[in-house]
Amino acid sequence: MVILLQAFKLLNVKEIGYKLTHQIKCLELQATEYSLHHIKVTSVEVAANTSSHGSESSIPCPTTTRQQEKQPLNIEELSDSSEEGVRRAPRTNWKEEENLRFVSAWLNNSVDSVDGNDKKSEYYWKDVADEFNSNMPRNAHTRTVKQMKTHWDNVKRDIAKFCGAYAQVRNTCTSEYFEDMIMEKAHTCNFEDIFDVKHFIDTLRDEVHIVKQLPKRFGPEDSNNILNMPPVSWSDEKYYLHQILPLFSKYSVIHFNKTDARLANNGISTQLQLLRCRVNFHALKFTPQIEALGNKLVQKLQAKGSFAALHLRYEMDMLAFSGCNHGLSQEEAEELKRMRYAYPWWREKEIDSQAKRLQGLCPLTPEETSFILKALGFQKDTLIYIAAGEIYGGEKRLEPLQAAFPKLVRKETLLDLEALRQFQNHSSQMAALDFIVSTASDIFIPTYDGNMAKLVEGHRRFLGFRRSVLLDRQKLVGFIDLYNNKTISWNNFASSVQETHRNRVVQPSCRQKLENKPKEEDYFYANPHECLANSRFCSRTKDAISVR
Repeated sequence: MVILLQAFKLLNVKEIGYKLTHQIKCLELQATEYSLHHIKVTSVEVAANTSSHGSESSIPCPTTTRQQEKQPLNIEELSDSSEEGVRRAPRTNWKEEENLRFVSAWLNNSVDSVDGNDKKSEYYWKDVADEFNSNMPRNAHTRTVKQMKTHWDNVKRDIAKFCGAYAQVRNTCTSEYFEDMIMEKAHTCNFEDIFDVKHFIDTLRDEVHIVKQLPKRFGPEDSNNILNMPPVSWSDEKYYLHQILPLFSKYSVIHFNKTDARLANNGISTQLQLLRCRVNFHALKFTPQIEALGNKLVQKLQAKGSFAALHLRYEMDMLAFSGCNHGLSQEEAEELKRMRYAYPWWREKEIDSQAKRLQGLCPLTPEETSFILKALGFQKDTLIYIAAGEIYGGEKRLEPLQAAFPKLVRKETLLDLEALRQFQNHSSQMAALDFIVSTASDIFIPTYDGNMAKLVEGHRRFLGFRRSVLLDRQKLVGFIDLYNNKTISWNNFASSVQETHRNRVVQPSCRQKLENKPKEEDYFYANPHECLANSRFCSRTKDAISVR
């Protein structure tokens, strides 16, 4: 029972740690770093993902069945007077809390001490539904027996897949691994569910020797010859050549258990930067299933005219871990705080939300976003695609944005339930769909400059500098507060917003190296100028001009 609950929780919860952007960066760094020290590599583990705090699995995953196989900003161009219906009734996908409550109800009724589990199917599932619906938290939805029986097939499939991964990880892990660590490593076996592994290996064939798992000669008995270590962040070539390479005289395998920002943005040889370009823009390709559905979304949107992609980073995990609670009720703020404290690896517990907001370190709320879009000149009939997970507060939180822009759509409203079923409850695959739409949109606007936003920005540069607007949140929240306090008029507010962003539409530029401040630089994958036509100019220019 414990294994079942833990397995389901790790499989079907909102996967806070395993985000698409980290997976892409993980593979980029692996390929670059292994090529960097010019070693005859025996293994690069393609199947691993990274968590939001940088951990990565080195355990080979079991084979599983793949799922069924330029111009100035002109907002007016995005207006579309077509009144064709674009809204569809919102669906209520299964949430993390629901999944856990569902499995708990199923288990409780499976071991019913009075009636046992010999009840007829309709009575059994009715009891499960009654228990599930009687313990609903605030703003939760009731579920019917039919919905539960249908969803149970997904539960069984995912648990079976997880148990295969768990068994192999358990057999490979050494004794010092805690149960939670084994569970987490088993959960990370899903790179092949997102990317085309064969294409990745074939594309880099001449640069890096990549295999899907460690050769058989490296068994559990060789664990003493495997070094698990996190490389130093923002390191250059000298670090890998002079400190990492000598370690191979003692160890047969070196596993980098953290890959976030382990290679510097700047000061790297042109040859290696070009390898990063090849990885990011040629080797990494989504699975055919993701590509097909993502392209279908793009076609549906383009058939309606021009559209904007709004990366509305307002999910529960984002707010909880950032500590941003502006506009939330006290009850909601406490709920987010409890979530933050529930994760021991998250170091920052007590956070001054107001101070972070004034520093521009919080994502804009849906209501604030509606003000900014109107001030920038977006018309009411603009078609806007929301690239995001589940918005905290649901439809009610989106009401101000929906009222300002009625043609607001999401993948859940554009596609039928059957089309999305195979990706449901897999946040990285859903994020991949948002990535495809965001890179294809006529204009891209992120409300928070996280990894996903940076990655989309870089790809849009590579595709010919498609228009992206990088919002200055620190100035914007000041303008919003002045407007809400009636200190300035709407006209003054709108003109201030427009003037602030006159030079914040992405244009060709060179990354600027900031000594001892790599986190404040343009990241390589947000502005990969070595991959673009202006690379020769940037290689001759020491002082770069940044769009930020």
